[in-house]
Amino acid sequence: MTSIFLTPQEVSDLTGRKKKSAQALELKRMKIQHWINAAGQPVVPRSAIEGRNVPATTAKQEWKPAALSA
Repeated sequence: MTSIFLTPQEVSDLTGRKKKSAQALELKRMKIQHWINAAGQPVVPRSAIEGRNVPATTAKQEWKPAALSA
């Protein structure tokens, strides 16, 4: 069974980078959804590169302040 996350080697192959920090920067530049785990390793869901829809609960939403009452 395939994991729901890319392996560290797959992340390295995808980004062309070996260092975790460089991988994270490249993923951000490529606009690929990812998280950084407690070990500092970028974690990429397979759905982010396989074209499947990601549940809306994982999508980042921009925060906007509530309108002030006058």
